[in-house]
Amino acid sequence: MKKLLLILLCLPMIGISQIITSITDSRNISSYYKGKLEIAKEWNDKLGKNLLLISIYDDYKNGNQIMYGYLYVNGYLVWDIKDWTEVDVEFGTGGVIIEKVEITDLDSDNISETTIVYMLQSTATDCCYPEKVKLIMHENDIKYAIRGSTAVKQIDNEYIEGGKKEMYGKDSFAKAPKIIINYASKLFDEVVGDVFIWQ
Repeated sequence: MKKLLLILLCLPMIGISQIITSITDSRNISSYYKGKLEIAKEWNDKLGKNLLLISIYDDYKNGNQIMYGYLYVNGYLVWDIKDWTEVDVEFGTGGVIIEKVEITDLDSDNISETTIVYMLQSTATDCCYPEKVKLIMHENDIKYAIRGSTAVKQIDNEYIEGGKKEMYGKDSFAKAPKIIINYASKLFDEVVGDVFIWQ
């Protein structure tokens, strides 16, 4: 029997049910996702009962690791996402790292925002290269995204490689409320961190 750690998170935002519960027994929802279930959270808002699932599928035959994300509301799929990166099983490099999963109601409209921040690690075995970082936010079926990378530089070189941050391309934040833009931008920066300096 697959079990996940029970986590209770208290939300200060008005409108969303004050307790977000992580599902402890995944048997009843096994048909809702593909791969190994990593995160399962449920809560209530104006739209009804929300179920957020994030899973990882190891496609080692093709040298890939795939992340899936799903949001169900009242049993119906509202959105799903899929992203992948290469893995090198022999050297243990590459793969998807889920950095942050946040559930908020920043604009206090009683419709939750779900935010997933993850890193797509490269299979490089020598130091050092920027890693791709993505933030995907949804409010119901509205999607926003930040796509970018970590930043690295050699200690004796002023050139910084990577450090990209694109909020206004595909799935732009251009029409998002300012409070959502600021929150997402800060969350992305927290994951990317400072410039990594190597010798």
